[in-house]
Amino acid sequence: MTQKDVLRCLLICGLSLQSAQVFAEIRFEQLPSAIRLSAWEDTSLNSDIIGQEQFCLISKDDRWWSTNADYTLNAVMSGNMLGGSFFLYNGDDRLPFKLYFNRNPGSNSFVQLNYAQDSSRFQEAENCSVGQVELRVGIAQSDIASVSAGLYTGTLTLEATNYFLWFANPPVSINLSIEIPKLVQISGLQDMTLSPAGGTMLADQQDFCVYATGANNFSITASSQQNGFKLLRSGQASCGAGNCLPYRVQVSRQDGSQSEQLTDGLVSSQRWRGETSKLCQQGNNMHLLVSADVLDASAGNYTDTLTLTVRPD
Repeated sequence: MTQKDVLRCLLICGLSLQSAQVFAEIRFEQLPSAIRLSAWEDTSLNSDIIGQEQFCLISKDDRWWSTNADYTLNAVMSGNMLGGSFFLYNGDDRLPFKLYFNRNPGSNSFVQLNYAQDSSRFQEAENCSVGQVELRVGIAQSDIASVSAGLYTGTLTLEATNYFLWFANPPVSINLSIEIPKLVQISGLQDMTLSPAGGTMLADQQDFCVYATGANNFSITASSQQNGFKLLRSGQASCGAGNCLPYRVQVSRQDGSQSEQLTDGLVSSQRWRGETSKLCQQGNNMHLLVSADVLDASAGNYTDTLTLTVRPD
């Protein structure tokens, strides 16, 4: 190769590099500064808690010999010392999440992004009219149930790379957060029918479930439709003259380790530990016993509505 050929090559290569800087482009537009997730509302037992936002991602190459400006994505968390997974933090507590990307919003064609790994290629976009994309953050309810209440936050760093040139945009950041409130949920209670339980006693009992965020403690209050845990005889409008039958309400741990006889309308003096899964999928954690002494009761059918209310500590 002559000196003239070398000079010609340098000129051509120089022009090629200059063309790449001028005509190749990849950038984010309309990027949200934050994605906030809701921890409880409108979700079924097995669904993820999600937060998602749309924005624009332009990737193009206008040079006449270029035929492909598809792009890849790479995502990490700023300051994440563990690596390998996506986490939000509340002090020393951490909450894992999954990240998804959708090249065509409305199509529900989400692709999961792996931590610090280049994604599969996504179709190029000349402008924002064809470059709308969607980012989704998903947190499993089973993970939320096992963590303590509080605000979990993190900063997602996202980088897009033009496939043809391996030309990357400067990384962009999105703040992520989810507030895990102190939540409790009571479930599994059924109507009860008192039946003979020895001597003049009638009783019925059942197990039920109380879920609490992070297995936090809760209190329980029982209230009667009548004043003071009383069953009203059918056909009567109110208690009096033997029209009502007093009864007792006792709650306990399902394993019998704690027990308390409740007073109508008063918060329990004891506190119980909540279950870590909604609907107690591993088995109910609480027990209810209702009993009445019919020694002095008049014949008839007696009913009442008993309401149990749980509150987080």
